[in-house]
Amino acid sequence: MPATIMFGSSVPTQSATYYPATDQPDKPAYIKTDWATLRRLAEHETFSIAVNGATSSRFSTKNLSAGIDAMDRCRTTILRTMRYVADAETPEPTGGWGDGSGDWIRKKDFPTKLFDAQRNTAALIAWIVGKDGRIRNCTPLVPSGEPILDTAACEALTRRAKFAPPLDPSGKPTEIFGSRIIRYGS
Repeated sequence: MPATIMFGSSVPTQSATYYPATDQPDKPAYIKTDWATLRRLAEHETFSIAVNGATSSRFSTKNLSAGIDAMDRCRTTILRTMRYVADAETPEPTGGWGDGSGDWIRKKDFPTKLFDAQRNTAALIAWIVGKDGRIRNCTPLVPSGEPILDTAACEALTRRAKFAPPLDPSGKPTEIFGSRIIRYGS
C-alpha cells in the first residue's frame, strides 16, 4: 500500500510502498523504496513514515550511513564478480520471451537425469538488466555444485527473461542488478 517518508517539516516527502506484517514471524512489515531515498534518509537524524495518511513513529538513522557503505562495498564486489561493464551491449535473445518470470526457466531447459538427481540443490543466479530490459552477465553467485545446471539456468534466463526497462529516480534509463534462487530437482 502507498506510504510517504517524511524527513522533516521543511523537507519534501518521498513516496514508498508499505508491506504490512503477516502472521509469519519471519515476514515483518517493511517499506520498499529506491536507493536514492535510502541515501537521503542517511542525511537526517530521524524520519517518519505515514501509511494511509496516519503517521507512525519516528525512526533513527544512527547506523544507516555505515550500512549503506557496507552495501556499496558488497554491490561493488558482486558486480566485479559478474564482470560487469556499464552500458555493455545486451545480446539479442533467441526463442522469444516467456509470458512471466515463472515461464523463464523450465524443467526441459536442463538435462533430465542430472536435474532429477538433485535433491535440495539450489544456486543463487545474478544478472544485469540492461536499459532495454534484457538480461546480460548472468552468473551463479552461489553455485549449486553442478555447473551444467547453473549454465543452463543462465542461458534460459538470458533467452527468455524480459523486464520493464529500468529507470532511475529522475526517469532516465539505467541498469539494475537482479538475482533469483534457482532450485533443482523434481
